This record gives sequence, C-alpha cells and structure tokens, in this order.
Amino acid sequence: MPVFKFRALDHLAQEKIGTFAAADEPELAHFLSLQGLTLVEAQQALLPGWKELFQPKFSEQKLRDFTYLLKLVYVSGISLLSGLQSIMEGQRDPEIRDIIKQLHDGVESGKSLSECLEERPAVFPEYYVQMVRAGEASGTLDKSVEGLLSYLEWQADFTKTVRSFFVYPLTILSILILLGGVLVIFVFPGLMKVFSKLDVALPMPTRILMGISAFAQHYYLLLGGMALAAFVVIKLWSRTAEGRKWLDGLILALPVVGPLVLKINLSRYFKTLATLYAAGLEIQQTFMAATAVVSNQVLRERLAAVPRAIAGGETIHRAMVNLGMFQGLVVEMVGMGEKTNNLDSALLRVCSIYDREVPETIKKVFAVIEPLTVVVMGGMVLLVLLAIFLPIYSIVGGIHGR
Repeated sequence: MPVFKFRALDHLAQEKIGTFAAADEPELAHFLSLQGLTLVEAQQALLPGWKELFQPKFSEQKLRDFTYLLKLVYVSGISLLSGLQSIMEGQRDPEIRDIIKQLHDGVESGKSLSECLEERPAVFPEYYVQMVRAGEASGTLDKSVEGLLSYLEWQADFTKTVRSFFVYPLTILSILILLGGVLVIFVFPGLMKVFSKLDVALPMPTRILMGISAFAQHYYLLLGGMALAAFVVIKLWSRTAEGRKWLDGLILALPVVGPLVLKINLSRYFKTLATLYAAGLEIQQTFMAATAVVSNQVLRERLAAVPRAIAGGETIHRAMVNLGMFQGLVVEMVGMGEKTNNLDSALLRVCSIYDREVPETIKKVFAVIEPLTVVVMGGMVLLVLLAIFLPIYSIVGGIHGR
C-alpha cells in the first residue's frame, strides 16, 4: 500500500503535516476526515531520503521510559506544564530530554498534548497519539497514559519472548558460517598444497573443497563487496512501497515462517484493538490505528478493509467474515462481544489466544529447523572427512600396492 505525505487542516484551520498509508488519495482523504482533518495536498512517498534512511529511531525502551515519566506527572496531581518542566530538568538522557522540551514548548504555546505528539510521528506511533487524544476528549488522560504504559510493557515482553526462541537457531547458523569460513580460508589451503604435490588422483570431495577454497582466497574482497552491495540494495528497495510489499508477501508465502509471522502480527493487532477500545476511542479510529501497528505490509493492506467496511455500515463481525483471514473461533468471539456490548473483553480473550498460539507455532518451526540443522552440520562434517581421508586412503593404498 502506498505511503502518502500530506498536508491537512483541522477544524481550527491549523495545518497538519504527516504521513499515512492508503490505497489512493480518496481513501486518504476519507481516513483523515474520520480524524477531523481536511486534506489539502498529498504526495506519494516512493523512496525515503538518505537522512530518513539512516536516522536512528526513537527506541521502544525510551518510549516506555517517557510514558512512565508522563504517568508520574498525572499521578502526582501537578499541572502538565510543571510536570514536563520537572522531568526535563532531572532527565539525563539527551534524546528524551529534547522530546520533553519540545512537548513543553508546544503545550505552553496553547497546543494540546495530542497535537504535540502528532507532530512527531517518528517518535510517537499513531495508536499512541489516538489514545492520548481519546483521553483528552473524555477527561481520563491519566487512565489513557496508564493503558499506554501497560500496552508498551506487554509489547516489550511479547517481543522478548519471540526473540528468545530464535537465539538457538541463529547461534547454530552463526557457528556453521564461522566454521565454514575458517575451514575454507585457513585450514584447507595448507592441506591442499600437500595433496596437490602427491602423484595421486584426488577424489571429487577434495576437488570441490579445493575449488571453493581457491575461489574464496582469490575473491574474498569481491564476495564481501557483493554481499554489502546486495544488503544495501535490498535495504533501499524494502523501503519502497513495491519492494516492501513483495518481500512481505514472500515471507507470508513461506511454508513454515509465514503462519508464524501472521500470528505474531495478529496478536499485536488484537492487543492494540483491545487497548484503544478500552480507552474510549471511536470504533473506526480504533481499527485504523490498530492496522497501522501491523508491520507486514500485505497484512496491513488486507486489514485496512475492516475500517473501510465499518465506515460503509457493516458490523465488525461481518467485516471480519468477509476478510476471511481470521479463525472461526476468533470471529465468533468478536461477534458475540459486539452483540453483548462487551467488545473490549472479547478482544482481550482473542489476544490471549494468539499469545498462546505464537509460542506453539515457534516450537513447530523449531521442530523443522533442528533436524535440518543436524543434516547440514552432518553434511559439512562428512564432506570435510571425505576430502581429507580419501586422498590419504589413496596414498596408503598405493604404497601397499607397491
């Protein structure tokens, strides 16, 4: 889905500048109108600038730290301006201190906190801004900030759980690559010099490793340069709408990894829905903001059909049924929650289902990866042994024959 840079006006005729993913300009104008904005100008962003590409992002840890400090301000009962001034003076992290200063200056000039946050999309995600705006509208900003902090902590724990499962396979893969590099570059050249001087016919495994070793020694700079160039090209291409969509579609099509990526994104999606809905956000904005949290571009484009269907008058249950990418149990739970006016609890139960399924799916992935790792390691060891001992066996056999 293309990403648009836009200029819009709010109800006070104040200009808003930002970015948003939409199928086309009419859809962008429709989504902005749901937020009380009138589209003035839009331009599709194809490639990021070099400054945006290599600029470090505001980390999730720092966002949690900032949210915790903001929560302390509301718990203490002091005014927002005084609280921001206090935590700015006592903050040691220069990046957080700079953000707090910008927010302080914006609030002091008469802007709301959500408006100040919205002006910094690289720091504050869309769901963050929407929850703060909902809290300001309902007069429960303290509860919105507390909900944001709980959500960010859940997201950190969830990410840590997923990453911990990948430590073992990534470690094994790194060891295999390192071992192969050491053997090819340092070990085999010395052995091959000895074998090449002997008057024996070298077996196929030995000739294969000799060829690989010679190629790696002569062209290691070329190989390194090609790998670096490929990484940069893929990185740049993945920042375009077409490249990102193609890569994300390829990931989803993988037989084992695709279902895992789907469940990870849906777990985050439903958790965001539950958090935003509980904060009192309007239903269409809730689904729009939750869709923006999904990292896979193909999934995000498909999930964007849900708020469009709701805007067209369909129920949430019917919109999910028509989308056809959710489990039957999930759809029925959401439909029941919608009918009984208990949608927040239903969304939380759905999120818990995906939270349980993600570790189970990861275990299934490892059940496939571990045997493959053993086969690859065994193949490497077998090739090395054959390459070394077959020539020795030939030499010994020749001596006995004489």
